[in-house]
Amino acid sequence: MPCKCVKVFPVDGESTRVTLDSLGILNHDYKILSHEGHLYIPITEDGTPPSGMDIVYMDLLPNKTRLLPSDLLPFKITYDRLGDIILLDEPDAHQATAATIALLASDIQFKTILNKASEIQGDTRVRKWSLLSGNSTETIHKEYGFEFLVDVSKVYFSPRLATERKRIVDQVVPKEKVFDMFSGIGPFTVPIASKGAIVTATDINDLAIDYLLKNISKNNVEQNVTAHNDDVRNIANDYSNWADRIIMNLPHSANDFLDVAFNIAGKKCILHYYSISELDDPFTADISALHNVGQEHEVTILNEKIIRSYSPHQVHICIDALLTR
Repeated sequence: MPCKCVKVFPVDGESTRVTLDSLGILNHDYKILSHEGHLYIPITEDGTPPSGMDIVYMDLLPNKTRLLPSDLLPFKITYDRLGDIILLDEPDAHQATAATIALLASDIQFKTILNKASEIQGDTRVRKWSLLSGNSTETIHKEYGFEFLVDVSKVYFSPRLATERKRIVDQVVPKEKVFDMFSGIGPFTVPIASKGAIVTATDINDLAIDYLLKNISKNNVEQNVTAHNDDVRNIANDYSNWADRIIMNLPHSANDFLDVAFNIAGKKCILHYYSISELDDPFTADISALHNVGQEHEVTILNEKIIRSYSPHQVHICIDALLTR
């Protein structure tokens, strides 16, 4: 019987599988098929993958031998894969323990299980984790052919945004001057620099910059990246009227930095602005903010995108805008 699949090139296979699994639409009942230069990753019949993914139907072999946590639990668990770490989101302590036991008994390969113990906190955007199994919070995450060393107890990182990051990276052309205002460990910076762009990356978290430096070295893009461990406000004047493209991946408070972004923007600059917005009207307020701040610029909205659900009444969005002085 044909199975609903996402068709990808092998280099994109693992990151796509992780994305689909994090969305809860990966169909574990069937094996991934490799056929004529593509991978076919099974998804649930009612699953809706991120826009841009190629959906096809293929005959796949059943995956009867792989024991999964869901086979051992009476409830559904929510988790992400980050390298060899399982990231649980289970507020009930008893269910977290049961999930840990089930994961350890399953055929899923990992070294550490962490459970979310707080929301994202402070200027450094780090959350607390409870260690349920294993002994390390550091891992190597692979995404679209790049490797990122990350410690989730020290820096912010979300594997769920892999598809969105690739969407932005695919727009970049060589020699572009790109300013990554809240770079973290470099998931935007590294692949953008690999395309031959000149990237300025900044983050207020000194540990994030330490990992960024390791990751630009690991991926051989040192020659294209300048990194600053600082509040972006403190260095903005050094880059006034500089950027061809700006990434504002600070969704809870990017609005507070719009004046900084407009200062950095060059004569023509594409801005990727991220926000957490209300589900019933996700774009109006942020678009108004862009127009209100851009007194010296013409603001042209290029794209409005809902990336994912954030809470029952909120969504994570991106607005792509062209700023013209």
